[in-house]
Amino acid sequence: MKKSVFLLGLAVLMGLSFTGCSKGAEKKSDKLTIGVLFDFLGVETRVRQRDFALAFGEENGVNVVFQSADSDEQVQLRQAENLISQGVDAIVIEAMNADACKPIVQGCKEAGIPLIVVDRLIANEDYPYYVGVDNSVIGYMQVEYMLKQKAEGKWAIIGGAPTDPNCIIWHDSYVERIQPYMNSGAIQLVADERCDNWDPNIALRYMENILTVNQDKIDVVMIMNDGLCTGVTQALEARGLAGKVLTCGQDGETVAYQRIVEGKQTFTVLRDDAAIARGFMATAIAAAKGETVVTNGTIDNGYKQVPALMIAPVIIDKNNIDEKVINAGIASRADVYGNAK
Repeated sequence: MKKSVFLLGLAVLMGLSFTGCSKGAEKKSDKLTIGVLFDFLGVETRVRQRDFALAFGEENGVNVVFQSADSDEQVQLRQAENLISQGVDAIVIEAMNADACKPIVQGCKEAGIPLIVVDRLIANEDYPYYVGVDNSVIGYMQVEYMLKQKAEGKWAIIGGAPTDPNCIIWHDSYVERIQPYMNSGAIQLVADERCDNWDPNIALRYMENILTVNQDKIDVVMIMNDGLCTGVTQALEARGLAGKVLTCGQDGETVAYQRIVEGKQTFTVLRDDAAIARGFMATAIAAAKGETVVTNGTIDNGYKQVPALMIAPVIIDKNNIDEKVINAGIASRADVYGNAK
């Protein structure tokens, strides 16, 4: 951990000790206040979850303090410090940097504030609840789908931020599953890259280089989200290869649905943003009230089996996009098919 981040995290804990802050210490009304901290709002799935969370809070008479770190881990630490010092009733966090967020776990524990971790596990720490998808499942879903399409040829991996532990999970799932094919020579893994801050522009540059080095001979690109797939698709379109190279993503962004029906992206993995947002808000509210929290399993964070509310992900391709996206009300037919010819 960077020294500045460590010192800032330490300041959170020291501030709690010096002020004697405890849950509800500065509350001025009986209305619950839930702090929601997101890593960024640069992808559609985060915006949807924010909107669903704010709507759920309004429906349930809860004050929601929503803040985005704008991809800055130190900003997120300061935001958490402020929420803790205000004595909010619960905090929900989508960690910008899971390791850097560990002081937040300790700060909440000291203050008696329930912490609900969303999607990105904070490893080896003691917090009460997790809400999201089982990320170990997503990697296998993606790679199994691809293997059914083409279990041979030149493959590449375009991964997300190195600071995101989910990327390790998905990457290991990919490699573990295709290793027998690499051993036999059926699959050649020609590139294995990571994109800082999940930046599509970095994915674009990596894909351009991969195509150049391999004389445009690429069969499959395993891509960890739809935003990165946007960059990869731009590189493929410039070479006339969009739709000829199998690509994937996840998050279920509208632009991914458009690419799927246009034949430019093979599939995406849909996370039910409404269910996730309502899930973490309901968890936070129940935990803040000391009521029974609804869970449907546990997830191992290295320290303990964390009680969890798991939302099942779904593969979306051209065969089920009408049923699972349009008929389900996730996106309109006009949005999905607007660019299709």
